[in-house]
Amino acid sequence: LPGRYMARVCSAGIPCISFFNDFTVELKFTRANDTSGEAWGAADVVDDRSNTGWMSSMTLFNDKPVIAYYSLVSGDLGLALADDVAGGSWIDLRTLDSDGNTGGDPTVLPLGDGSTLGVAYFDVGDEDLRWVGGIN
Repeated sequence: LPGRYMARVCSAGIPCISFFNDFTVELKFTRANDTSGEAWGAADVVDDRSNTGWMSSMTLFNDKPVIAYYSLVSGDLGLALADDVAGGSWIDLRTLDSDGNTGGDPTVLPLGDGSTLGVAYFDVGDEDLRWVGGIN
């Protein structure tokens, strides 16, 4: 798989990878076929907008993969929420911050009892650390 990678163990110990595909210039997701991670399924497109998906960070939310990422073209901070545990479809794509060139180096985390998410990220334009919380 050509790209920049971020790995995370998904539910039931099965490895997952979100990555920016260098050839198709889009955010993709793939999941291993088993816990060994020796065989992998085909990569699914998460966000196909050009040059979107840089610097991805992944966690689980309600046992489903969630990816925070940066759009090189717009400079926005994006968030993708999977519709199922396997990450087979991504029904909720959100822009969390579009105020200037924001969204660099995001880290997505479950908060408190796990009922909400937060994302820490770098505002490239203002050279400042930012936070958005209470995401559900």
